[in-house]
Amino acid sequence: MPEATVPGLASALDQPAGGSAWDPLRGPLFRVLWAAALASSMGSWVEGVTVMWRMAALTGSPLLVSLVQTAGSLAIVALAVPAGAISDLWPRKVVLALTQGWAVATMVVFAVAAALGVLGPAVILVLTFSLGLATTLGWPAWQMTLPEVALPTQMPAAVALNSAQWNIAQVLGPVLTGVVLATAGAPWALGLSALGFAGFFGAAVLWRPPRAQPKGGLVQVHTAGRVALRYARRSRALRAVLVRTVLFVLPGSALLALLPLVAQRRLHEGASGYGLLLSLLGAGALLAVTLLPRLAALGPKALLWLGMLVLAATLAVTASSRSPWVVWPALFVAGTAWLVVPTTLVVAVQRVTPVRIRSRGLGMYLVTYQAALATGSALAGLVAGQLGIPVTLFSAAAILVLAALVAARMGLPGVEGPAQAG
Repeated sequence: MPEATVPGLASALDQPAGGSAWDPLRGPLFRVLWAAALASSMGSWVEGVTVMWRMAALTGSPLLVSLVQTAGSLAIVALAVPAGAISDLWPRKVVLALTQGWAVATMVVFAVAAALGVLGPAVILVLTFSLGLATTLGWPAWQMTLPEVALPTQMPAAVALNSAQWNIAQVLGPVLTGVVLATAGAPWALGLSALGFAGFFGAAVLWRPPRAQPKGGLVQVHTAGRVALRYARRSRALRAVLVRTVLFVLPGSALLALLPLVAQRRLHEGASGYGLLLSLLGAGALLAVTLLPRLAALGPKALLWLGMLVLAATLAVTASSRSPWVVWPALFVAGTAWLVVPTTLVVAVQRVTPVRIRSRGLGMYLVTYQAALATGSALAGLVAGQLGIPVTLFSAAAILVLAALVAARMGLPGVEGPAQAG
């Protein structure tokens, strides 16, 4: 799950680069909630690897494999803005407990369906959509807990660590999934995923935040969502961030959507080999976490431009090589881009959005990110089905280079200056 902010974020981002990227973990409350989020992220990765690989094994269709990613993303597109409004208006403890309970229930159904032998393509897509709904409703509420458990001056590190726990799970989850799939099968892997979500559910139930009164109901949520959409239309600064999000994610999504088939058809790997490819992306992201305080000195425009070029190079390498020894280091380097670029974009959203609607601003970012991911994944599957995987990846790389050139010429208003207040 990515990130949110508080009024103190402006002063935090104005701090000189330096300090330890791990400082927020010294706080016991942050440490406990961060560990719970890590368990939930482990559950997400175990589920993702299991169902993507099962779809590839069942059908071998690039379109159906890519639609697994599209199904999860469409759920996020449908609810991200209302989810941000709910986070602003309703107690976050309640939101987190309900959504994590929903995720646990979905994974139990997943595991039972696999055990009964009825986990076919249609069931996979429906349950993936359900899990996406649960994740979406809880995402902004989790992001807005960061201000309550980290110091304002630690916010950039807390944002990066919040992304890092996802990438730690990306390193460990796929490897663990490969072992479980090989030794016990999909039902046990999906049951393990349910346990991961249950860890966050338990932490949400036991968490004792300061008592807060609900600020609104369904009508207020609807009104708040319209406020966010109106602000996004009128804010040149927010639009600039959202355009860069599309430029990065739309072509870059081809790599994630087709990776199971790259492992299966081009590298001739099994489920454990696919898990290793995902783990290498996560390992690269972890390296980026440790480098982020120093990389921040380059400025957001340079970080976004360089991240796009790095991902384009990885797409080209993956398209041209059948050797795991060539693809592995390329994916490791690409993992740094997948951490640096989204983290930079999230911090930019936080800086250009007023405090009173910041969760909704994050919701707009999430809608944009996931709409680009869903569209790019589906397009990659369609093109790969007609022209093949190498042509699709080369095309995505070329588009990403052009997008980087466009982004380098665009302005990024409001990100370098003071954060929005009010």
